Amino acid sequence: MIKNQPYYFFLAYTALVFALLCPRHSYSDITPAEVSIDDISDRVQQANFLSGAFTQSRTLKGLTRPLISSGKFNFWRSEGLYWGTEKPFFSAATYKSDRVIGWTKQGLASSESVPNQIQKRVGKILLQIISSDVNALTKDFKVISSLRALKNTDNTDNLNPWKIELTPKQAITKKFIHTLTLVGDQFLQEVRIRAANGDETKILFSDTQAADAPNLDQCKLFLSSEKTCQ
Repeated sequence: MIKNQPYYFFLAYTALVFALLCPRHSYSDITPAEVSIDDISDRVQQANFLSGAFTQSRTLKGLTRPLISSGKFNFWRSEGLYWGTEKPFFSAATYKSDRVIGWTKQGLASSESVPNQIQKRVGKILLQIISSDVNALTKDFKVISSLRALKNTDNTDNLNPWKIELTPKQAITKKFIHTLTLVGDQFLQEVRIRAANGDETKILFSDTQAADAPNLDQCKLFLSSEKTCQ
């Protein structure tokens, strides 16, 4: 049941150990160049609404094969994050600042719970990750490796990916995350977190689309049953 899953369980969806570059580029085409947090922030499109697909691979201690799943996500800056796993089985929830809403495959709200303080902190980090809000992330994390833009040999780097590696500052966050790596261009493309218990997960984002607002079906995924979308 979604209502019995704390935020740190969903954090595994974003825990990665993936240090690859953007799939549109090859290593032979690019050279690294250091950039600042502000440079990365300028590259990221700060859209009000993002939607797309994800593929997740989780490597758990004691298991020889990774657990593979895939699905769709919707990020609404003012409302939160919808994360819907579709394969190998359906499991979906909307993570808001004040509650978690579970959903059935038919799009009906099945549960609603209020997160505790720890879950709220982890939930805040999740939203910062999905939105590529690196300025906000560096308030809770410190940089452990050089920030790099991947620049083409012709010195054009506007569309090339960036990469940032971070580690938690706060003891409470260290209970869940050991290291965090983000890779993207104008949108987040990959996230990597090594969990404190040694588990590793990688997520590849694809088909990311930006919009000023969600459509009607997307809007419904952020509201409980007593509210309606305009």
